[in-house]
Amino acid sequence: MRILIADSHALIRSGLVQVLKALAADVEVTEADTLEQALQALHARDGREPFDLMLVDLNLPNLNAAAGLKALIERGGRAPLVVIAEQDDSRSVEACMAAGALGYLPNSSSRDLILGAIGLVLSGGMYLPPTMLRQRGPRRREPVVSRQDVLPGALRHLTKRQQEVLELLSLGRSNKDIAQALGLAEGTVKIHVSAILKALGVANRTEATARTLGSN
Repeated sequence: MRILIADSHALIRSGLVQVLKALAADVEVTEADTLEQALQALHARDGREPFDLMLVDLNLPNLNAAAGLKALIERGGRAPLVVIAEQDDSRSVEACMAAGALGYLPNSSSRDLILGAIGLVLSGGMYLPPTMLRQRGPRRREPVVSRQDVLPGALRHLTKRQQEVLELLSLGRSNKDIAQALGLAEGTVKIHVSAILKALGVANRTEATARTLGSN
């Protein structure tokens, strides 16, 4: 798994590296302390395996929540971007999410919260800080019909990416084959598979496939 950490504080970068080692044994971390270095790191991946995730400090020198984040997301390709920031007010969060970020983590977040949020984003979801959810409060919205709405039982709770991985699992594909088919790192696929097994309440890939076939 290849991760870019762009943060102006060496101590925070070091702490994040230690946390990420719990995510996967083969994590490869590239560090940057300015927007320019982060963009150069992304450019250096051209023609090579892309990053699987970007963790970006909102107070990174020369970073603008709109233009800077959009530039990183555009250059990062498929790599989701998670913002790490001192502030967690609704205006900052909404600006970052509007720019295309898929997660927003206060830098005071615990190790378990960071890992959980990253796992959610890598699984195709979006993470918002609890304070943001409380500030939003209950909101009425028009019903949205998605593929998940018509899936039976536990399958409905899988993310779109997890559904794609499960579909390939049901065809007997290996993690390596799935990674190549979806443009993911093999370590990322392993995380998806583990999340799928847990969501379906099964012990292995064979049981997950049987559960999928049985629902059709």
